[in-house]
Amino acid sequence: MKTLNSVGIGGFPREVGIRLVDRYQLNRLSKGLSLHINGEMRGLTKSVETLEGGKRVDSKHTLYLLKHLPALELEGILAHELMHVWLFERQVRLSLREIEGFCNLGNYLVFSRKPSPMASYLLKNLQIDDDPIYGGGYRLMRKQLDSLGWEKLLEKLGPVPVSIPKKKFRFLLFENK
Repeated sequence: MKTLNSVGIGGFPREVGIRLVDRYQLNRLSKGLSLHINGEMRGLTKSVETLEGGKRVDSKHTLYLLKHLPALELEGILAHELMHVWLFERQVRLSLREIEGFCNLGNYLVFSRKPSPMASYLLKNLQIDDDPIYGGGYRLMRKQLDSLGWEKLLEKLGPVPVSIPKKKFRFLLFENK
């Protein structure tokens, strides 16, 4: 969270649920989405909003993260999925390629701030990913980030909604049965 907040990505809902799942559960949850051409899905965000009179009055988010991954990789995936929450809460409208590319900037942010052989490996994989949505999207959004910087890139995505809660953020970790 501190890593995302340090570049201006904050204002998350008060609670975000997290479930650690195995590959089978993650595939079952993502059935019909088949977003990543290499079948490399390691996380998924499910967001549900409640509308009254056409206005959002509540939203709930659950992050599903693949368990048994190295801590650094899991932290990157968590950042990626939180970026999805951030976009959803602000009702940012982008193409799928731009969405996944922007969310991969969360991975980039985590890996680039924790120098290690593992971080270098994960950063290289982001850069060379041949998936047109995830890899192509990352390169597109990274180019914009390098050109604009975080502040201007976030401004370009749209203003902060008035209803962003000012409450303390907490994760809810659910145990799978």
